Amino acid sequence: MGSWNRNVKLALVFSFLSSASRGVWAFTTLTVYLRDLGGSSTKVGVAEGIQGLAQAAFAVLAGVGADKFRRDKVLHVSALIGLIACGLISYTLLGSTTQLDDYDRYWLMTVGLGIMGGFQGVSITCIDTIFADSVKTGQRTKFNTFRFILTQISSMSGPLICVLLFLHYGNQWTRGRLTTVFATGIAITLVPIVVLFYVNDDHTLGQDSESHFIPSTPGGSVRYQRLVDDFDDACSSGGAAPSPYVQHRNRSHSADIVAPATDENFNTPPGSSHFDDSIAVSNTARNARGTTERRPVVWTPGSIRAGRLPPQRKFLCFGEEHITTVMIVSDIISALGSGMSVKFFPQFFKVQLGLSPVACNVVYIILPIFMALVSIGVKSITKTWGRIQVSLILSYLGCIGLFLLAYVGRTVEHNDWTLILPIYLLSTLQHCTRPLRKSVLMDYVPKSHRARFNSVDSVTRLNWSGSAILGGISIDRYGFGHLFVITAILQMVSASLLLLLLPIVPIHETVRRNSADFDEESDDDTNSGEY
Repeated sequence: MGSWNRNVKLALVFSFLSSASRGVWAFTTLTVYLRDLGGSSTKVGVAEGIQGLAQAAFAVLAGVGADKFRRDKVLHVSALIGLIACGLISYTLLGSTTQLDDYDRYWLMTVGLGIMGGFQGVSITCIDTIFADSVKTGQRTKFNTFRFILTQISSMSGPLICVLLFLHYGNQWTRGRLTTVFATGIAITLVPIVVLFYVNDDHTLGQDSESHFIPSTPGGSVRYQRLVDDFDDACSSGGAAPSPYVQHRNRSHSADIVAPATDENFNTPPGSSHFDDSIAVSNTARNARGTTERRPVVWTPGSIRAGRLPPQRKFLCFGEEHITTVMIVSDIISALGSGMSVKFFPQFFKVQLGLSPVACNVVYIILPIFMALVSIGVKSITKTWGRIQVSLILSYLGCIGLFLLAYVGRTVEHNDWTLILPIYLLSTLQHCTRPLRKSVLMDYVPKSHRARFNSVDSVTRLNWSGSAILGGISIDRYGFGHLFVITAILQMVSASLLLLLLPIVPIHETVRRNSADFDEESDDDTNSGEY
């Protein structure tokens, strides 16, 4: 990691520590503790839902603020919010029974969780944006996958701490033992909060981390980038070196581009027929004598600005400019489904399967290992199949797992966890696509708008709980099976939206190139965009 950007290192440290601390207090302990205080799943859903809604609201504010002001300063404000949340939750947990009854403790905890949600909304938005700004475009799948795997490993350490605490204090779901574990997790949360004060905007990258798609800048647009990719492909197929060729380097950084014509409507613009004014790739054509000859087809900066470009890759009415919108809408629908059910799985394991605290936390130790292994395998498959293609496959498999969980959960005998646990792991496959979806989103969001998109993306994570109140009501009225079916349907809708992007998003990631980069071969080992 010695050559990695400083912000990348700090973001990884924060992700590891914050995930580990959440694993102690938020995975299994919180839901059972709230159920013990409130007495119903609806009360659990209200508290968790307020946390999720606060996270969403603060994330939007952070997204707007981080695009207008220094992102590290907004991040430091989030750290202060986190300190306040930890203080209030600690008081709620450790306050004496003479000071607080269950009613007061429940609502104080709900307020504390709301503030904690605000901290999560701001911190996740800003740290994700700074992380994206500190990674070169075209390399995000590698870094996002590494970060995701690191987070899964740290997620395992949280439940492991819970196992040790429950083994020491007693393997029972009692208020005293839950309070001890909960307070330990909040204490650990203070460490990643301190890390946020060391993140600095001055260590982000410049144009190397910019988006592929910047409509206002011809040199940064997707269609301009495609010309460069087509140039490399044509040179490679013709046996020439793929290094871009530029004449008149001292004249301007804006190089004229020539690529193979794919449509007869794209002819050489007037006044642009000289090879010494352009990057040229010959296109095979037949002359008047019927023999084959190589004919240059040229695009200049003027023709690019005038809109004389190769046709966009489209599907129906969708083009490259719609990629971010489709991704965000898909993620929001997925988050609504996950938020209804993900917080209630510990309760499902406790009530439906009768698992002890140690056994329940063992499930959450196995889960991140499984997801990390899947992510490692997915990373290699993606190079051949494509990010959207792999995301679709895993998402549909996860939906099948949820439908099976809804059926089996109502029919198997009590304590038959050997059948339900594998199905539960299958149902989590759609969450293994997160680094792939994230890399696609960040590759097509301009840096100037990146924080706003991350503000929406921050509430589409696996642990978001904004729709938990609906899940709590559903459990109290209809049971867990009904809830899992609703979640599966929403996940299917979310995944199906990605079908619109199959003809648009390239199979292989491409490094973003600026006009100044044409003077030398890119050192990156990524492939050019293949569709």
